Amino acid sequence: MARSVPCVDIDALIAGAVRQKPGGTCTVGIALDRLEPAIAVKVRAVIADTDTFAVRGVMAVFAGLGLDVGRGPLERHRRQECACVQA
Repeated sequence: MARSVPCVDIDALIAGAVRQKPGGTCTVGIALDRLEPAIAVKVRAVIADTDTFAVRGVMAVFAGLGLDVGRGPLERHRRQECACVQA
């Protein structure tokens, strides 16, 4: 027997669940844009250097600069699977 569900607008729920097309800037890109250009260049180099800097270290760099950037956004940015790369 089917379970009773509350009365909802299923079309609105489905429309709201559609995957958003990539574009714009990811969390990491937004954080980089807030930095002075000279500092942003250095932080970009740290992000790109996966042999030397673990994600946790990159997060610590952002935290030291007063910016909260999480593990997931950093990992996607490093893999070039984020919005700013796919834009």
